[in-house]
Amino acid sequence: MKILNKFINSLPKLKTPIQLAGFTLIIGSYYGINSISPGNLKAQIAAGIIGIAMIIFGQIPTILNSLPKKDRSKFLERIIIIFCLSLITLAMATIYFVIDVNSKQDNTKDNNNIPVNQYKDNEDIEIEKQPSDRKDNRVPKKNIDYKSKDNTNKLNKPTEKINKIINNRIEVFQKNKYIIAGNVNYFKKADDDSEKPVPQVIITLEGENYIYTTLTNSSGHYIFTDVPENKYTISASKKEYDLKGIDYYDTSLISQKSVKSKELDCFEMISADVTCNGTVTSSDAGSILSLLLGANKCLNELCIFWKFLPDTDNICIKDPFYYITYKEITLNKDSIDENFIGVKLGDVSGDWH
Repeated sequence: MKILNKFINSLPKLKTPIQLAGFTLIIGSYYGINSISPGNLKAQIAAGIIGIAMIIFGQIPTILNSLPKKDRSKFLERIIIIFCLSLITLAMATIYFVIDVNSKQDNTKDNNNIPVNQYKDNEDIEIEKQPSDRKDNRVPKKNIDYKSKDNTNKLNKPTEKINKIINNRIEVFQKNKYIIAGNVNYFKKADDDSEKPVPQVIITLEGENYIYTTLTNSSGHYIFTDVPENKYTISASKKEYDLKGIDYYDTSLISQKSVKSKELDCFEMISADVTCNGTVTSSDAGSILSLLLGANKCLNELCIFWKFLPDTDNICIKDPFYYITYKEITLNKDSIDENFIGVKLGDVSGDWH
């Protein structure tokens, strides 16, 4: 009891140092713990509460002065026990949070040091598409890369899925390679048998593993080289939106056809159907007039100005609008006559060239 009484008498003198120590602990815990365990908010809060408790404890002398002298010893005894237990608990919590976060960071570093190409056997492999670095005009549809969902275990042997992918790629590059070439010419009028090459036509060759593209030259010629043996679909298109070859005379020809006062041949019918709805009516003539007068910038909803048909013997054999714009090829030898016929929509008179 004598010791407690002496401590009570000395508390007013200790008030400022205790609170100053608590304030210093709050500031010091933030910087100290942040240097030991960066970003460890839980440890910083626990240490900060210790400082706050010390600041509150510094107010005890004020509370004791308001109590009767006979009750001060018991009150102070209880406060000291609570204060000490709180300090011990908070200190242990701070240490625990620091150790826990640091151990997790160490485990993360260890996992990151494992090479990416070490996978667990029989695990799932994700296949991602990557851009091609080929120097020719082939654009691979698929370029295989392997990424593991879990890279913490070593791969002792390739999985069946990887073997299949590798074998397929080897098979593609070991196949025989051939040439595909052809010409693109403008459609011929009945009284004109001359060739009219169409330059700058985009030729697209699409296969199982690759898409090839090229342009026709000034002579309307194109060529693909080193094409692996396979099945392909070839088509043509042109990005041109000018009025070359389209004039008021074409609207007159379409109007005459719409009232059945004039007959048009196969390619003239395809050119006259500028709205691409499978018929030739006055609306097609109106669409051309709107374009010539500047009211519209396109002839149809898709803004298509060109049609390209494979140059085969059965073009328009059934119906002027019964045609396809692509050709399927089974490539097992050089194919140098994959020709197309170009038709500009609206140029019914055929004077584009």
